[in-house]
Amino acid sequence: MKSIITASLIAAALALASAPTRACEQWDVSGQKTLEHDNGIVVLADFVQEGSTLGGKASFVARNLDPERPWHVGGPVTGVVENDAIRFRAAWQVRYIDPDSDSIRTWASTGVYQGAIDANGAVSGEMVDIAEPAKKVGWRMLEPAKCAAQPASSDVVLPGMENDTDRGGSDYRSFFLNERNPGLCQDACVKDNNRCRAWTYVRPGVQGEKPVCFLKDRVPNTSANTCCISGVAPDKSDAFREPGGFAPETDRAAGAAAESGGLAGAVEPGMENYTDRPGNDYNRFVLTVPSPKNCKAACDADQGCAAWTYVRPGVQQREAVCYVKRPAPAPVSNNCCISGKKALNPAAVREPQ
Repeated sequence: MKSIITASLIAAALALASAPTRACEQWDVSGQKTLEHDNGIVVLADFVQEGSTLGGKASFVARNLDPERPWHVGGPVTGVVENDAIRFRAAWQVRYIDPDSDSIRTWASTGVYQGAIDANGAVSGEMVDIAEPAKKVGWRMLEPAKCAAQPASSDVVLPGMENDTDRGGSDYRSFFLNERNPGLCQDACVKDNNRCRAWTYVRPGVQGEKPVCFLKDRVPNTSANTCCISGVAPDKSDAFREPGGFAPETDRAAGAAAESGGLAGAVEPGMENYTDRPGNDYNRFVLTVPSPKNCKAACDADQGCAAWTYVRPGVQQREAVCYVKRPAPAPVSNNCCISGKKALNPAAVREPQ
């Protein structure tokens, strides 16, 4: 069982390595920022950002117009922050006294800024003043950008993981993770197999900038929450599948009498009583009403489902659990479960793209 888990984690890591990822889906540079130019000019900006649209105003002190007296040059800012790139224009303008003629003049130009944001939020780039397009000046922002939205695809949810699910309570250890990967939390639980029964991975930005892993010495109830990804320790939750597991020792007569929490006649014709179909799980959920009919109904309603397995209450945890599968695994005799196979259809047998 552990080799299967390790293989899944390796496959996920290879998939991550082969596909380019961004540190942040949407960077935010709003607020007061200081832009330091390579030519010594310091621009003070007050950025206003809504989504990817950038606005606000900026100003700097110019001494080339009148050496005797500095002039504050300023104007509006318009631009965008998209992915890891930032582009904006600052419309500079100032009225000053010409020292040669003592007349009031207006100087105006536009600074065109282009830059990049690295994984830590550091912003830097190049600026061109349209009044002198041949001259290019490097610049950097002294304050880092903040991440406003994490990439939706950055959490790799493997089969058997409970996406958008929290399992609150029973924590005996918690720690920050240096990368966005729920598989690291799952792996930590698997390695601590003498104590860990379940785990919850908290996405970055919920309890801090980094993701947090909670290891649990019991299997708490699930609750829907986009904060988290959870799971039951594979070597514990799948114990009923292995020789010597606790479920095969269950008395069949007692199990039949108390089927589905005492619901008589819950095993319908066509259901495979005392049968497991291990493997090929693509979703798992707890049944608040312990009835195999509800598990079968979930599979019937899912076009991609080819088979299902209902795990009796008390086997994995206090509640009954339903697994839906694609493609249909082979049946195995086991007191733990009731299973079923849906009639084949192209959607059910076709692997996801």
